[in-house]
Amino acid sequence: MSKKFQDTEEGKKQKTLFDDMDNFDWWKKEWKDMPEFIMKDLSSEHSVIVHFESTEDRDKFSELVGQNIYSTTKSIWYPKVKIERFMNKRYIDEEE
Repeated sequence: MSKKFQDTEEGKKQKTLFDDMDNFDWWKKEWKDMPEFIMKDLSSEHSVIVHFESTEDRDKFSELVGQNIYSTTKSIWYPKVKIERFMNKRYIDEEE
């Protein structure tokens, strides 16, 4: 917090990250009886950077691995994997 902000009424009232340690476990009551979640390591085992001398070389490589590779492509998985999206998923209580 800057010195100028500390001197204002708002600055004196504002809490810092660890001011309310008595209420640090507030989340436990919200997460009670939630299913266990274990995050799998989805990172790659190995990565390789491949450089192409020409667009034709890139296109041949694209055919070889069976995936579309464009000038804007940053990375691919081999073999090709389905990238799953979980932003639109949620747990619901079946009793409700």
